[in-house]
Amino acid sequence: MMTHDEMIAEYERRIAVMKAHKEGAKIQFYHPNGYWRDCEPQWAWDDSDYRVAPEPRKALEWDVMVQGTARAVGINGVFLEGFASTRRETPHRLVRVREVLDEKE
Repeated sequence: MMTHDEMIAEYERRIAVMKAHKEGAKIQFYHPNGYWRDCEPQWAWDDSDYRVAPEPRKALEWDVMVQGTARAVGINGVFLEGFASTRRETPHRLVRVREVLDEKE
């Protein structure tokens, strides 16, 4: 059973979600299968939980140094493995890589 303060906090959270919807925010409900799903809310708080949809996560980007057949992954200028730094005669190039995000992220 919730305390009085917990009940007030829960009602304030619900009001904030409804106000955000009124201002045009995308709303999600918690699906019984265990994930959040976009919806046009019915505000059935006894049966469902709602939230403001989070902003999509920005894809990560990093550099990959390609040198001959050796490859290394570099993050913020620090190269991790496979890069033969003593092979200066082999041409190399820097390639920018972007993460592919799952639609659910």
